[in-house]
Amino acid sequence: MAFLKTQNVNQEYSQSTNLLSQKQTTTITNRQRLKRDRWLYLLLIPGILYFLIFKYAPMWGVVIAFQDFSPFKGVLGSEWVGFENFINFFQNPPIFLDYYEIHSF
Repeated sequence: MAFLKTQNVNQEYSQSTNLLSQKQTTTITNRQRLKRDRWLYLLLIPGILYFLIFKYAPMWGVVIAFQDFSPFKGVLGSEWVGFENFINFFQNPPIFLDYYEIHSF
């Protein structure tokens, strides 16, 4: 009798492992995946907004360095001068350096 019980248990175990070994192919569409993970995407929004506002938007200031900037014309309306501002800066030393050289003695 005990032999029959162990034989039944072995058969049930082998059947369950056979079921686990068979691959179940399920295809999830992008819409289903989006619906399933919508809360994770919602958590991404504050981080993306942070980088857009505080890291990407200030790059307009870099553009101003290459323009003859006028606050009345704005960033898009000011004339583009390229490296002229940098050439002028390095060829003519700033006034505060002259002040330092005069008063350092």
